[in-house]
Amino acid sequence: MIDVNLETINFSHQRLACRSVYFCKFEDSISTWVRGVNSFEEKQDYCTECLIKTYNEVYSDFFLCGTFEFYGVLYETDDARALPVLHCIAAYPADSTALVLADLSQLQRTFILSKVEENVTHYRDLLLEHFSEALGGDKEAATFLLLNNLSRIHCREPALVGNFSLNFINIDSKTVEVLQETLEYFLPKLFKLPLSVEYLNSERLQPFQDEESLELLKSGLQLSPNTTVIINETLLENGKLNNLGCENLLCLQKAVKQQLLNYKFPYYEKPFNTDLRFIVCSEGKSILKCDYIVPVCKVRPPAVRPVKSLSEEQLHCARVYLASMSHSNFSISSQLNEIISRDFATMRQMGVEFTSNDLDKVLCVARYMCLSDGASELKTEHWTSALALEQLRKKRL
Repeated sequence: MIDVNLETINFSHQRLACRSVYFCKFEDSISTWVRGVNSFEEKQDYCTECLIKTYNEVYSDFFLCGTFEFYGVLYETDDARALPVLHCIAAYPADSTALVLADLSQLQRTFILSKVEENVTHYRDLLLEHFSEALGGDKEAATFLLLNNLSRIHCREPALVGNFSLNFINIDSKTVEVLQETLEYFLPKLFKLPLSVEYLNSERLQPFQDEESLELLKSGLQLSPNTTVIINETLLENGKLNNLGCENLLCLQKAVKQQLLNYKFPYYEKPFNTDLRFIVCSEGKSILKCDYIVPVCKVRPPAVRPVKSLSEEQLHCARVYLASMSHSNFSISSQLNEIISRDFATMRQMGVEFTSNDLDKVLCVARYMCLSDGASELKTEHWTSALALEQLRKKRL
């Protein structure tokens, strides 16, 4: 941090009019390897929240729970009650790719991005190896984990498209720990949620406004888009939920299934859209309704494949792959649309239990299988692979 006396800086009102003031907070879900990129993290007294003042034509498309990079002059006072103020001269949206590449030069960034583009299947297979190792050698479950981390909400009307909430069952607490450690290596934003009676009864998952101070208080689920939320339900034991616990459980279910988070005010609640990737780990079927229930079939003990076995270049490329593939373009040709419609009609005629909801699920799997290949248009092999993967998942249930 830099202490600056603003009296020495000429902020002429004729040339530099204050536009807006924003409250910003350092995001709790940011992975440790991303935090290490920031020099202020090395200090014990770095600030985790501050006021941002923007001027003139500085970027202004800010949104709730968004992640942004700010550049400017930081002003601090000796008053411990006063928040630091950053007088912003430039601001940019910080998507997952920006977070991953934050410690690289422009030349290095260009090299890594081109490397990933040229070797998409290589880095997909590399990630599948690590995910499979963490799930005890279960390659199918590893595939679902990869697809989950490529997911995002594509549209909300007339129906929610893109949600890929995942429930791993037949999983113990040790496997959850290994899975969390593996994901931390590759994901820039990971939030661990221990689903226990004690946690639900004591922590707030829903943002709420304090009636006395009128301050809107941050909650556990107030996370930026594309954050992976891993919910450890193996910690859940018999117990009684208090009012807060019941509110938290309802709030969590709404976020998992509808990608909505209610903000609680004294006399009303207002829902805001979220775009989070939920992974629920439980011994049996979760109390939370998820889109995909995947029984994990371990063939060996779960283990964290040493990240040291990867070169710095491979690690950067694997992280960029996960961050960038989910934002690729996607389309379905009219020819393949006809094939999908024909397959759906054929299965219904043959008496196969395959509803329109099942079709939506397979199409969602096919979408992310397509993106995982680095393709922008769905191909027949993606559709058939998605059908096979969904049939295998159902057989395991």
